[in-house]
Amino acid sequence: MREALELMSAGKIIGCNGYSYRGPQRQLLILQLNLPQIKGGKKLIYTNISLPLVALDQMKELATTDPLFAGLNKILENSEYIWNMEAEKYLLANANQI
Repeated sequence: MREALELMSAGKIIGCNGYSYRGPQRQLLILQLNLPQIKGGKKLIYTNISLPLVALDQMKELATTDPLFAGLNKILENSEYIWNMEAEKYLLANANQI
């Protein structure tokens, strides 16, 4: 853990690029029950915002109909769809709070 944190602090590795899904707490049970069928790496659940369970590779499609995802997609395009601090801040500032 210490070595990983040191490497992330030095910019040698990106610690959040394994995340493939984002979603709200109300989706946690669905996620847990279907975990073997849901592709991808880590799943991140937010307890304070209203959000569907969304794969990062769905952002382009959702951006065509949802302003929240349009802004998020612009940020993720610049990072080759790797979750990052800018995307996190944008999501937390713009998503509907619960």
